[in-house]
Amino acid sequence: MMDAERIKQYLLANGLDYTDNPGEADYIFLITCGLNKVNEDRCVDFIKDYKQMSGELVVCGCMPSMNPQKVKAVYGGRVVHTYDLDGIDGLFPEFTVKFGDLPDVNRGFTRGLAVKRKLRKMRESGLGLALKDVLGHLSFRYHGFMSRHSNPVVFNNDYLSLRISYGCLGSCSYCNIKKAIGRLRSKPVDVLLEELRRGVSEGRFMVNIISSDTGAYGLDIGETFPGLLKAILDEDERVTVEYVEDLHANWVVKYRSELVDLVGTGRVNSILTAVQSGSDRLLKLMRRHTSLEEYKKALDMMREANPELKLRTQVIVGFPTESEEDFQETIGFLRAAGFDEVDVFRYYEVETMDSAVIEPKVPEDVVVDRMDRIEELFSEGELKCSYNIYR
Repeated sequence: MMDAERIKQYLLANGLDYTDNPGEADYIFLITCGLNKVNEDRCVDFIKDYKQMSGELVVCGCMPSMNPQKVKAVYGGRVVHTYDLDGIDGLFPEFTVKFGDLPDVNRGFTRGLAVKRKLRKMRESGLGLALKDVLGHLSFRYHGFMSRHSNPVVFNNDYLSLRISYGCLGSCSYCNIKKAIGRLRSKPVDVLLEELRRGVSEGRFMVNIISSDTGAYGLDIGETFPGLLKAILDEDERVTVEYVEDLHANWVVKYRSELVDLVGTGRVNSILTAVQSGSDRLLKLMRRHTSLEEYKKALDMMREANPELKLRTQVIVGFPTESEEDFQETIGFLRAAGFDEVDVFRYYEVETMDSAVIEPKVPEDVVVDRMDRIEELFSEGELKCSYNIYR
């Protein structure tokens, strides 16, 4: 959603107009997601639909990197990869405003009336007309979709979304996302604080911290995530951190003392920290290498420092070799840790994943049964938290 908004701002800055009707667009930008089979299949359907229209379809996002064969089977046009968004300049060599010249955005994609109002203001100022006269009547469309399970906090544009870094340091065996997002690239602290100041000047004091590997922030530039979090809270006493995205369990353990102090301020309200499994054996195969005992201690300490802190996690059901004992250990850890929200993902395999070579696979009927059983535990209140099931 943030990439889509940044692409939109780039196109507007270079004089393109916006239309809600893809049939009249000269360019159609589709931001794809390869998180699981459901998202991939939906994106393939979008590709098939939009490539039939008169405008040129440009496929962006993660799928061209995560599952290129699935994309190539239905599409042979131009792509823009998530790890190289600057590559969009190659599609429009005549543009005077380059993608890298624009600041990062601090909100998700906005469309419809809000976009049209902005264009009207641009035209009234003369900027829109001047650019439009040079470049003609080009128009673009973004068609986005959100899973019904998507975290509503992340895409609430009343909040200020600070994307603190790109890429990931992890090497999880089941994950293809790193192929799409690339290596860790942290934004300097002063750049992020300037983004924060702009948001505060607009009256946005509630902050979402966005990253694919939040705890790794700064390791490539001599900074740390706790150091950044402290700087954000110190910048303005009115600022609260509403949501911290993707804080790997290892970072929770590593930065336990600092996080306890920062959470204890009462100004960090929720954290997504994925455990993925309650089985030590499976965590090793997943290359998560998390000490569940130390992780649980860290969660307990943060909760003690701030009883109002909301903790959200994710688990995978059906990872290769998962036994009934492994499955029960995951349920046991969820019960002991007392998370406020749990996302349950069915294991989805693409042949390019490292976990694809791990045998034996869990039979289909066993995976379905376990997904059914864990959903029943949630729905009947035996696991006392809100939940999302991704089948």
